[in-house]
Amino acid sequence: MPKWAAHGFLVFKYLDSLAQIRPGDESGGILVGGPPGHMLGPHTPWDPALSPNGRALAFRGYYEPFAEGDYALYVLNLRNGKFRRVTRSVAGDPAWSSDGRWIAFDDGGGGEVWKVRAGGGKPIRLTQRPRNTAGDAHPTWSQNGKQIAFVHWVNGRHGQIWAMRSDGTSAHLLRDDSRFSDEAPVWSHDGSHIAFVARHGSRGSIEVMNANGSNTHTVTNPSVVAWNPVWLPHDTGIAFLSGDSVRGSGNVFVMRVDGQAVHQLTHWRGRALTPQFTWTGARMLVGRA
Repeated sequence: MPKWAAHGFLVFKYLDSLAQIRPGDESGGILVGGPPGHMLGPHTPWDPALSPNGRALAFRGYYEPFAEGDYALYVLNLRNGKFRRVTRSVAGDPAWSSDGRWIAFDDGGGGEVWKVRAGGGKPIRLTQRPRNTAGDAHPTWSQNGKQIAFVHWVNGRHGQIWAMRSDGTSAHLLRDDSRFSDEAPVWSHDGSHIAFVARHGSRGSIEVMNANGSNTHTVTNPSVVAWNPVWLPHDTGIAFLSGDSVRGSGNVFVMRVDGQAVHQLTHWRGRALTPQFTWTGARMLVGRA
């Protein structure tokens, strides 16, 4: 494994749990979920998102036995292992502000983007679903905290990438390609670029553009099915999933930002790795096996 991708841990959705691994030796353990009788926290967790300091993990989960509502937003304190529910409503695709004070999220298919203080409180709606559209989803916060990029769905199938101020004003189009559905944007740590997926049916490639939407270029091989880009610490490269996107199974790869020096980090034959994962430059998060 290259030195520029050797530090940190992956947190990913695996079956009905969120797990962590150390790239290279694949050591780690379950953070949320797990087998019946050994459940850690909310059931059926999805959409892991690490806080900027690596001390907390936001995700959506379901506390079914306690009838506390379905797929609310939760935060796991990685220092003491305690869970906190942040919303009383459906929330998905969480994204932290760079100062760790806010979490942006979408309402799980409702077509709107919201934000809430990481410690809890009343959520603030940032976008409102227009009539006859599928609305907005998958927010990502800029490094300076002033902007949020997101996917705007047209006819429920075609994704455009938009950006707005962090208060929901001045929404504007960044990227629209009639040939592809542009999805899953993620801002680089230095705020200069946005990586995203250009999808056509079951095919997908990783694209990178300037933060203003200019100079878009493909960085994965056209023969590779790729999705869910994540910037590595210090923007040394991009991690992504590749495999069977229809079944949601695949393995984790890393590459330089220009698409060169591709390395496969995991070799999970027959495992269903669903396409939500995140990366931290921190040490091992929680020592759970």
